[in-house]
Amino acid sequence: MRTRTFLLAALAALVPAPAARAAMLTYVDGGNVWAQNLDGSQRHQITRDGTAANPYLLPTTNDAKALAAFHNGPDGHPYIYWFPTGELPEARKTKLPKQIGDASPSPPTSARMSPLGNDLVYTYLIGGDPARPHYGRVDPADPAQQGAQSDPNFYDFLDVSFYDSGTGPRPVAAVRNGSIWWVGLRSDQPWLTADDPAAKLTAAEASRDGTRLVVRYDTATTRRLLGVGYRGPVHFGEITAACWIPTGSGYTRAAISPDGGTVAWDDAAGLHLADFDPERNDGENCLLANVRTVSATGSQPAFSAATTTAPAAVDPPAPPAPPVMQPPVKEQASLTLTAPKTAKVKALRAGMIVKVQVPAAGRVSASLSRGKKTLATRSQTVTGAKTVSLKLKIARKTKLTRGTKLTLRVQLKPKTGAMIEATTTVKVR
Repeated sequence: MRTRTFLLAALAALVPAPAARAAMLTYVDGGNVWAQNLDGSQRHQITRDGTAANPYLLPTTNDAKALAAFHNGPDGHPYIYWFPTGELPEARKTKLPKQIGDASPSPPTSARMSPLGNDLVYTYLIGGDPARPHYGRVDPADPAQQGAQSDPNFYDFLDVSFYDSGTGPRPVAAVRNGSIWWVGLRSDQPWLTADDPAAKLTAAEASRDGTRLVVRYDTATTRRLLGVGYRGPVHFGEITAACWIPTGSGYTRAAISPDGGTVAWDDAAGLHLADFDPERNDGENCLLANVRTVSATGSQPAFSAATTTAPAAVDPPAPPAPPVMQPPVKEQASLTLTAPKTAKVKALRAGMIVKVQVPAAGRVSASLSRGKKTLATRSQTVTGAKTVSLKLKIARKTKLTRGTKLTLRVQLKPKTGAMIEATTTVKVR
């Protein structure tokens, strides 16, 4: 692993992981929400109307055991289902607030409730477009939130969780540029970054005191889970250790317990728990302890400091169905796009050079747009894999203001196979 920020510590001695305190784990299994205590006790099913076609998503609890989860209503729109005591039948639903004008049925992509329960933060894609990630927050317990909208000024957030700075919970966000931010810091001061240009940090969660984190580390071909030890205030402290947490193929989401002593993750083999200390590693991989599988079909873990109790007189749940083996998915060829992150209006009028690494023969085209309005286009035919340069010029009469974000989209229509594309953002300065 090559990175400026994440340096693996060479330890003189192995320090055993601290004993985990009481904590509540929620997750999705068979399309429904389940809960149990960290030690495996009181495991029980909370919802029963979830299906494979319409599952509950991203359950999350506060320290008082109140639970929120997402589920599509009869209108196809995602709703927040709020369980004040963490159990049925006391659920009520609120339509998921989105940006004004976004009527898409796309579900949230991440969600976490604050320890106090007064904030549910979530991310979603405007119109279902992966190039337009957005962030919202809502008080799920407030009935007046019905029909509320998310803040249109918050965008490019891929994943949000909470960290307690000592003055109260604050959101921690992974943003589209591939770094981890503490929401509220200046935009030029991300908390954690990876300097490998092929890597992006796409999700993160910190322990309650901020001394341990789990970070999703993505490249074009791999997705891995990184455990991090941290000392000091956000952004101004230092990383004390970092190591890979071994996960299976298909790893998607992870969570860390409030005390930082336990990590949970899902992959193709199910939902797993392990005792965790980033200082305890072999120089590259974390030396986990007490690794166990919660469910062979579980996913989307989340922790809180609450303790759960299974309702009395509940029929034993049916055993989960065995996992269905799927043939490996053939990876699609991709475009590698190189373009300026910022550009002056004068430079855009003179022509901005865009370099595209094309994997096959076909017709490659590039466009620069503001919202739905296309400002410039250019295309070229290529006879095979190569790097081409395209010059995009906007019209001289086009008016642009400083800070405007333009979408740069490059597409390749190969001679055989499906069209592939890549997008990025260019900010006017």
